[in-house]
Amino acid sequence: MRELLREVRRRTKQGDFSAVEKYGVFLAIAVIVATLIADTWFHFDYELAANLSLLGLAAFVISFTIMYTFWSRWSANRIGRIYWVKCIVLSLVLGQIVLSLWWDLDYPFRQQIRFAIYTLGAIVYVPMLWTLRQEQRRQRSGGPK
Repeated sequence: MRELLREVRRRTKQGDFSAVEKYGVFLAIAVIVATLIADTWFHFDYELAANLSLLGLAAFVISFTIMYTFWSRWSANRIGRIYWVKCIVLSLVLGQIVLSLWWDLDYPFRQQIRFAIYTLGAIVYVPMLWTLRQEQRRQRSGGPK
């Protein structure tokens, strides 16, 4: 937590954080700390809270992916395409997990869907790792960025 706050301060001083990001981080930390403290006096259902948080995470990631897909020029460069694939895979994984949490665990074709999504994720990360390695080598050698 201390490292996170230090990073927030560093980025704020350098102007890397917008006001929304800055206050969003502080609000998230405050909610988590307040919930953990309140648990000493009130019963808190952490399973439900975690499920709701996961639902929110999935909604934000899927929204980001949709916005990135339709309103950004992700196909303009190699990194943009890689990031787009990562967004798609993460959206699929989170969507499947949320579906399993909020619907029946044995929904039709669940295992086949899980297999397809997780295999796709594993396969698309191989070229991502290779490209990351090439970009890092290029940056270290002083090549074009």
